Amino acid sequence: MTTAAVSSRAHTRRAGAVALARLWRPIDLALVLGGNVVGVMLILVGWWGSSDALSLHDSTNWLQVGIIGVIVAGVANGLFLVRARRAVGLSRLAVLGVPAPVRRDATSDVATVVALPGSTRMHLASCPMIAGKPATPVVAGAALRPCEVCRP
Repeated sequence: MTTAAVSSRAHTRRAGAVALARLWRPIDLALVLGGNVVGVMLILVGWWGSSDALSLHDSTNWLQVGIIGVIVAGVANGLFLVRARRAVGLSRLAVLGVPAPVRRDATSDVATVVALPGSTRMHLASCPMIAGKPATPVVAGAALRPCEVCRP
């Protein structure tokens, strides 16, 4: 293996590690831990309150407090897992050397759709897959497949 190939692999692994490291920011950990602490506290308050209740009506009110605690903890963990899944996906793309998906602005003008000579795919003019390559505008009715990265 050449030195350039080894260097390239090391660079993509570092890029993947950086993408995954974005998951463990202090604010993310504070939010998930805070949500879990609040949820557990509500569960404990509900349990403590229902233990002294003499009627069924009083104990169901405390049960509702405990259920709210379960919901708060579940939402905090769910949001953290969604963020973790996105960070792992971006990390995987960085390790594989695939550029991150490009988000298009809904308020922008209609984007120019281009294609490379002899290519079977059409791209947006801002697509990183054709950056620096000679692209020509696509004529209407051309039988080209859309790019999976920029999705024109």
